[in-house]
Amino acid sequence: MKRLLKNKFKTLLAKLYGLFRFRAKKDIKIPILCYHSVGPSKNYEGDSTSARMFEEHLKFLNKNNTIISLDKAVDIISGKVSSDIKNPVVITFDDGYMDNYEIAFPLLKKYKAHATIFVVTSFIDGKISLIDDKDFGPLTWNEVIEMDKSNFVSIGAHTDTHKILSTLDKTDTIKEIECSKNKLEEKLNREVNLFAYPNGQKKDISDFSKEFVKKIGFNSACSTSWSTIHNKHQIFQLGRVMMSGDDSVKHLKLKTQGNYDYIFWIQEFSWKLSSVFKKS
Repeated sequence: MKRLLKNKFKTLLAKLYGLFRFRAKKDIKIPILCYHSVGPSKNYEGDSTSARMFEEHLKFLNKNNTIISLDKAVDIISGKVSSDIKNPVVITFDDGYMDNYEIAFPLLKKYKAHATIFVVTSFIDGKISLIDDKDFGPLTWNEVIEMDKSNFVSIGAHTDTHKILSTLDKTDTIKEIECSKNKLEEKLNREVNLFAYPNGQKKDISDFSKEFVKKIGFNSACSTSWSTIHNKHQIFQLGRVMMSGDDSVKHLKLKTQGNYDYIFWIQEFSWKLSSVFKKS
């Protein structure tokens, strides 16, 4: 009940924000959606989108948007290519749960939609778990390789063990990022140039981690700071739109329109407030 009321309140704010929102001319609007799991689980930690609803999302996006790869979006945002693509949108997944292959991948193929899946490499190795629930087991390496070879999925790095990078010293930060990139490149037999920060809020991303991601050869990095708009200076801290298991097509429409972008300002206020308390 509490979650339901909270979601209704957030939706109301989204509708109000939609009446007053604006964006600078230099900004580029490309919603980068962030899912985690597609399946029947009611475990809120995993926050799964049902297979039926994910398919409805894909139908809506195919009808109202142009689903493009994250690589393409990065090229547009960075100014490497110009674009007249109508209502572009990007689909991403974080962590690398087995349902990404078993449920999401067949639907992506059915609707000829592209997604980037950011995987935690030690999770795929079977060395760690991310959620204490059998429904949230990892992809296998064979599944990761198969999807990456298809036209519908690109694999990106999400560190080796999903540690929050801002809590680590420089040595461990390097290990988390470098190890994930090296493992993926060895398995996939190609350069891996897309990265997503664990947790991904501003407080979770150290300046050193952002600089090292750039230094080691990634082309871009995704955060979980909420935004549908971007500029070329944000390539290594791209905002995303978080997708919940409760999201209907109505919510998806509001989110892709940018109505929920007010959450960015809440996140900014929270970060600045916590920074003040840390200094005091």
